[in-house]
Amino acid sequence: MKKFLLALVAVLLMAGTTNAQTVANEVAGNYTGKLAISLTSKEDLEFGEETYKVVLTADGNNTVTFALNNFGFAGSNLGDIVLPNIPVQKQTNGSILFGENSAKTFSFLDGAIVATAKINETSSVIKGDSLIADVDVVWKAEEDRPIYVQFKGKKESTSTGIQQTATKNVANAIYDLQGRRLHQVPNKGLFIMNGKKVIR
Repeated sequence: MKKFLLALVAVLLMAGTTNAQTVANEVAGNYTGKLAISLTSKEDLEFGEETYKVVLTADGNNTVTFALNNFGFAGSNLGDIVLPNIPVQKQTNGSILFGENSAKTFSFLDGAIVATAKINETSSVIKGDSLIADVDVVWKAEEDRPIYVQFKGKKESTSTGIQQTATKNVANAIYDLQGRRLHQVPNKGLFIMNGKKVIR
């Protein structure tokens, strides 16, 4: 009985770990989209024309690393915002939510700007191949200044780009035992036709 219970617990733990890693692997990828930034309020968010990329990388144990590349505003590029160990969890409706995460500290422009950032777990979601991520950025100046950041994008396709390959039927290839191609079938002897040895 003890062995059975121990085996049952082991199977359940493995199934849970496999499912958790599956969610992280499911959301992992490159998302291309638009970024909205506001220094006043969330209601003032306006999306610009520039295209941004967010990369989600599966860390394991139901977590991902969130990387917003080339973050900046007002025409200046500050740098990347990389947030590791962000929990992800799949809901019964198929959407994937980000879990509770702590703010990470960043310095931009050689330390001239110090800020913290975290994913807002109450308003960030992945539905299908669409990502909406609210990033709570706080500029650490004399007094903390919130910067409202929202990314909306779609997951890039991971296809190989090969649409269809064209093939044509080739007449039987005939070779002698040394690998030289023959132009006709020998009257007698040992030769290779279509990869098989033939004796006549």
